[in-house]
Amino acid sequence: MQKNTYPDTHDLMAVPPVMNDHQHAEDAGLTAVIGWVLQVGVVLSSVIIVLGMGLYFLHPAGRQQTTLMPHTLVQVFQGVLLLQPAAIIALGLIILIATPVVRVAISILAFALEHNRKFTVISTIVLLILLLSFLLGKGGA
Repeated sequence: MQKNTYPDTHDLMAVPPVMNDHQHAEDAGLTAVIGWVLQVGVVLSSVIIVLGMGLYFLHPAGRQQTTLMPHTLVQVFQGVLLLQPAAIIALGLIILIATPVVRVAISILAFALEHNRKFTVISTIVLLILLLSFLLGKGGA
């Protein structure tokens, strides 16, 4: 008789669990949401970066001065309010970097709603590692 569990490392012939239509619909819905988040994040960040580049090339006087990239979120948001091209480009890059992090956060929520404790814990650990690396990362020497 065949098992209805995923195989462990010793049982490569086990059959995956049988999923009902409701589970397939939930998986399809989750996949669609994650796909939508990734697409919106990439498109939004691309549009913002292109806008920043456009501002940079439209203001030749600004190019003659030394343009410093903002190094903190406060500098980015202040620069965006002042329409500084480097800050706008940095905002686009921040959104691009944040997109997969949001995907992991959505996965945590989805696994928790499915009562899948194992993948909820694993995804939470991944998210904590990502957030910790952002907080501790210094960039440069």
